This record gives sequence, C-alpha cells and structure tokens, in this order.
Amino acid sequence: MSDVNFDQPGYETEPPADSCEVYDLSCLGGWVQDQLSSFALWVFEKILNGMAAVIEAIPVPDFMQNVGSLHIPSSVAWFAQSLQLDTGMGIIVTAYTIRFIIRRLPVVG
Repeated sequence: MSDVNFDQPGYETEPPADSCEVYDLSCLGGWVQDQLSSFALWVFEKILNGMAAVIEAIPVPDFMQNVGSLHIPSSVAWFAQSLQLDTGMGIIVTAYTIRFIIRRLPVVG
C-alpha cells in the first residue's frame, strides 16, 4: 500500500465549488451561455474590424491633403472658445443621433 494521506489539503474528497459534474445541467447551461457570449463578441469584433478595413481603404481626397496647414484666426478661435462651441456642437450632434435612433424604433417613433 502507499503511504499517501488523503486527509491532507491537496486531496479533497469533494470537488471544488467552481467545478461541475457531468450530470449538472445548470452548470452546463452556464458554460453554453458563456461560449455563446464569447462567440457573439468574436463575431462583433470581426465585423468591426472589417468595417474599419473598408473605411481605411477609402483614399483621402485631393482637397483634404493640406488640411493640417489651415489655421483659424485668433479672433475666431477666441470667440469659439468663449461660447464653448466645441461642447455645444457635441451636444447637438448627440441629440440628433439620439433622435435618429429613437425615430427608428417602431413603438416610440
């Protein structure tokens, strides 16, 4: 016989709490749900990567080549900063986007 003591901490008689038995359907359901969720995220990532590749393939128009050299006069920049046009334009674009999405819902719009 061997001199192994099964009462030591490394030799539990019960399975750990995070393991599943073959006949435990709730654990199998959780595993299937995790796998489907991972697959859905993988598909979503592939779709976004494909869309990014398509957008990156669009060439830059000729009139946009020198956009970095354009400068706004300091008086216009001060006026835009004092009125916080950057924040206002962000709010307006967000509001129109939300309005567009809500109008697409058949129950609400």
